[in-house]
Amino acid sequence: MKLDDKTNGFITIDDYIFSFCLDNNLLYGNYIKGKKGITSVKEKGNFSFIEAVHSGTGAIYFYNLSYHYNFFNNTLNGKCYAVFLPKLINAKVDCFDCISIKGRIINNIFPPSLGVEEKIDYDNFGKNGTKEIRIKPFSEKTSETDVVIFGEKIKISCTICSPGGIGEDDTNLGKIYTSFRLYFENRILMKDLLKWINSVKKLFSFLYFRNDVTFEQVELFNNSKYGYDKVGNVYLFDDFENDIPQKSINCIKFPLIKDHLNSLFNVLLNEEIQILCFPNNKKDSYIVNPEKYVFTCSTFESLFLQYYPNFSSEDTDFINVKQGVINYLETEDIKYKGINKNARRWINKIKDTIERESVNLNHKFNKCYVEFNEIIEAFKNNIKSRYNKNPDDLDLGEAFSSVRNGNAHGGNVEYNENSIIAFEFGRVFIYIMILKMAVFTKEEIIEFIRVLFISI
Repeated sequence: MKLDDKTNGFITIDDYIFSFCLDNNLLYGNYIKGKKGITSVKEKGNFSFIEAVHSGTGAIYFYNLSYHYNFFNNTLNGKCYAVFLPKLINAKVDCFDCISIKGRIINNIFPPSLGVEEKIDYDNFGKNGTKEIRIKPFSEKTSETDVVIFGEKIKISCTICSPGGIGEDDTNLGKIYTSFRLYFENRILMKDLLKWINSVKKLFSFLYFRNDVTFEQVELFNNSKYGYDKVGNVYLFDDFENDIPQKSINCIKFPLIKDHLNSLFNVLLNEEIQILCFPNNKKDSYIVNPEKYVFTCSTFESLFLQYYPNFSSEDTDFINVKQGVINYLETEDIKYKGINKNARRWINKIKDTIERESVNLNHKFNKCYVEFNEIIEAFKNNIKSRYNKNPDDLDLGEAFSSVRNGNAHGGNVEYNENSIIAFEFGRVFIYIMILKMAVFTKEEIIEFIRVLFISI
């Protein structure tokens, strides 16, 4: 959702007041007044949250505002990520009770058509030219679940909104659309708004397998004795366009995730897990480069450590050989005690290398390949048809590990089909581990993989 017109007002920085004009996300300011003497505004600055005065509607809040101050002509040039404008003139909005998000990205996961009575014949009119389309009651076109995010109790609701009325000069009966809402048990401060919006964005990045997701309309509501009243709009200035499927059939649906939302949020927002593997958009998902390979491997290992906290290689022969070598090195270490410090130092380095090798990326990848075999059966068949290779005949774990090591150490890495196939499996394994940690069933995970990685 974009600001339709330029927005004007006054903002205070370092106790100095500037008039400003906001043109979408670009802020232009002129110095008005401040402390006596020469102005001492910092040349550059950043605010995660700052309140200003809007000339028409009272307060205006800026999120992630960065600015540059020009001392010679007393002007500001800034850029912000989001803006909140209240609905009512001179309204002071300090907190909110509900966030409502709308747009095609929401419609796709809970199609508006679900809110219409199924028995209607859309193609035929009645004998007298009449046609009736009935909207389901609220309870039948709404799906809700409770979650706890950042310690806050929240009810998440997907509801299909009924079309508005028709005026004397209107030419349509309105549109039906879906609203994704977060109802908070406790009021949330305005300064924390972006934390919640970014949390929801992370969920939808996961559901669509891409970073470039944005919301077309974000509204805030407060609870009152008359119900939930809209208090204003949030304008997000994403510098990209939604590159999401046009048809909802190619998207994950809300019923699939509803019962797992609480655990899914807990995994996605876990600070110990760095999920860096999302491509920017659909086109980017087909591209492999050193940075993306390293990020995907890093995400895989981060999740693997959470999912298999006590993992070690389960290859019996490998374990026996490793233990034999370790026992020999320990015997040598004792032999050189008090005789040769350098020899003992090298012995310990070799022992450390062997211990790391026993849990290296190769073994972790192969562990997933074997354990998730039933889940990835359809994906393996998809790989066979696209590459004309049987993944079971390839050493994908070695390819995954060697390419990551080469990229991470600045080597000249050449990508071949095996390493690219391993990269594709790595992304699938990331999703499987996340979904398993969020307690999805095998059948539900298979559906995720089908929609995101096979139906392309």
